[in-house]
Amino acid sequence: MISLHERGYLQNYAQTEYSGQGALVDLGCWLGSSCCALAEGLTQNQRVDSTRHKVHAYDRFIWEEWMNFPHLFQGTEFEGYFQPGQSFFPECQRLCRNFAENIQFHTGDLCELGWSGEPIEMLFVDAMKSWDLANSILRDFYPHLVPGLSIVVQQDFWSYHVYWLHLLTYRFRDYFEPILDVYESPSLVFRYKTAVPPEMLKRSYSLSDFQPPEIEAAFAYAESLVAAHKRPMIQLAKVRLYHQLQGEDGFEKALLDTSNLLYGLPNAEDLQRRLALALAPRPQSLRLWIRQKWDLWLTRFKARAGMG
Repeated sequence: MISLHERGYLQNYAQTEYSGQGALVDLGCWLGSSCCALAEGLTQNQRVDSTRHKVHAYDRFIWEEWMNFPHLFQGTEFEGYFQPGQSFFPECQRLCRNFAENIQFHTGDLCELGWSGEPIEMLFVDAMKSWDLANSILRDFYPHLVPGLSIVVQQDFWSYHVYWLHLLTYRFRDYFEPILDVYESPSLVFRYKTAVPPEMLKRSYSLSDFQPPEIEAAFAYAESLVAAHKRPMIQLAKVRLYHQLQGEDGFEKALLDTSNLLYGLPNAEDLQRRLALALAPRPQSLRLWIRQKWDLWLTRFKARAGMG
């Protein structure tokens, strides 16, 4: 799911910046909004022959429970339309029918599909949903980026779910230049400025590869790349990371740092809800500890906001 601003960026890039020196790749196209935006821009590009280029769109196309966004589907024809485990590929094809000649779909598990090997000029990433997927993308797609040319869009940069994205962004910061924080959206755009050493792309990463000093530096770096109102979401990702590590000191610091960032923001109530969702079930003793910290957080937040 992408915003109108993200669609606008993708269409404009494909229309005005895409040179045809590499492929347009969309990892995690879901119902087709992103690949259609790229395909529409491609058809309007005066510098390339759009009949010789396609958008390569990847997805499993299998519906999952988390995809039932109430704010997106409630009251529409799609409310309750798909059930977990059901293929939505036919619906994606229907929605993309106007650009069928310019989109090549790749259906299946991204960890198994891989890439053809041709250069990649634009890599739109909305699929780093796990460490396995992140490692697969680094291993199979990043080696085909072109230094000085390629663009990588990390669509989940503002998401609190994928804390590994912030860790990897920091680890690879010498090779990618942030060039655009897309307005009112989770997307952050990077230009590939110099080649990553092959050995860095071949290895598999996990949370155990990152120690607290680098974790703290990574999240500070991530916050520096986005608008101020987006920073609490990145802090929520750090909360989730320390929650998974079960490191109480780091967890408490991340929780209170988030409290400080939330002060005075118009979307604070929504961010409180997201923080609650980020705290997945833990053993009873730890759940009690989290509850105590959560109550402390709410007390401090209400005091700062003058809520009594």
